[in-house]
Amino acid sequence: MHLYNNMSKQHKGKGLRDLLWKAARATNDYMFDKHMLELKKLSKKCYDWLIEKPRSQWSRSGFRTTCQSDMFVNNHCEVFNNSIGEFRDLPIISLLQGIHKAVMRRIQSRRDKMIASYQLNPICPNAMRKVNNGGCIVQWSGNTKYLVTVCDGGHEIVVDLEAKTCACRKYDLNGLPCYHACACIRWKNLNMSAFIHKAYHKDMFLKTYEHTVEPINSEQYWEKTPFPPPLPPLLKVQPGRPKKKRNKRNDIPPDSTTDALKVRRVGGKLHCKYCKLEGHNARTCPAKFKENEAQTRVHEGQIAQTGAQAEKAQECTQGSTTDPIYAGPSPSQTSHAENPRMKIVKKGATHSATQGGIFQTFTQAPRVTNTPLGIQPQSQTKDGKYVTSMRNLENARNERKAALQKPGWKI
Repeated sequence: MHLYNNMSKQHKGKGLRDLLWKAARATNDYMFDKHMLELKKLSKKCYDWLIEKPRSQWSRSGFRTTCQSDMFVNNHCEVFNNSIGEFRDLPIISLLQGIHKAVMRRIQSRRDKMIASYQLNPICPNAMRKVNNGGCIVQWSGNTKYLVTVCDGGHEIVVDLEAKTCACRKYDLNGLPCYHACACIRWKNLNMSAFIHKAYHKDMFLKTYEHTVEPINSEQYWEKTPFPPPLPPLLKVQPGRPKKKRNKRNDIPPDSTTDALKVRRVGGKLHCKYCKLEGHNARTCPAKFKENEAQTRVHEGQIAQTGAQAEKAQECTQGSTTDPIYAGPSPSQTSHAENPRMKIVKKGATHSATQGGIFQTFTQAPRVTNTPLGIQPQSQTKDGKYVTSMRNLENARNERKAALQKPGWKI
């Protein structure tokens, strides 16, 4: 597991990962060499990096047969660490007391569970679940050895029931009959428990848990000593949220059906939905930018053309009215719908504001002609209509009223 984490930093890929775990699970030299050659075809650098590591530390084909175990992960430690996880944040004395009670309950519960099932089968239940015969054809040689032909693949393997060995080395490693040995035992109608190593017998399990953890009194009943009690260490609060659990993301290899086939953004190719090309998305599409620029130039040309037409129309109608305040054609002569300047506002026009000591340069908005009372609009709505404020209307009304009250303006 840790070897895979180190290898994945330099050599990535689902094929390399699968072949690594196949080579790690191989129990004999033939299967190990087969998977390593396949890995070499995929990546020569990964093969050279992996072949330098001692095979006895990560592959079952290099394990010794004295321990009767083929485990190459630290699941036992992880189970114990998970059981004491609730006591990690406690002080040292409370931590030890919590672990003491947890271990005492664990030993007693396991021993009682095994005693209750002892009469059913002298072999541990987990060991019996691993025993199976598979699909094999058995030929007896006349003594303790058998020739087993595997239906899946057709290869032949020699099994010795008296020595409890098999050419695949699974029987030798963990002490449980492999499916080749199970086929021979079933073919001879022998008792399966007689060919299982004694480490998997319930008697050995009960012997392991025959000791007990003695209970102890609480600190109120401890023996008093003339020495001063020890003081707790100084507490220094670390920044951030306290970390309760360690990161287990790299402990277990990802599932081949979920994480390994998951499409990630890193290293992938972008596809544009606008131009249907690779290498960019719709937000950064150059073709889209070019089209937008072309539309902007066309729009600016239309604005310039309509502005020139409006100025020409204003020159033609200038001086045709006797009202000195309202210069231009009357509303009855030219409506808002006929005047194109009432529909278009120059792009980028803003209102000037210099409050707070901030001085900025603003573009003056174009003057709109043929407006009621000669009032310039303040803003434009989404529907294309021009609106103004009540204050502007009131000021314009007062100015027009004062102009009409002057003596020289009577008609």
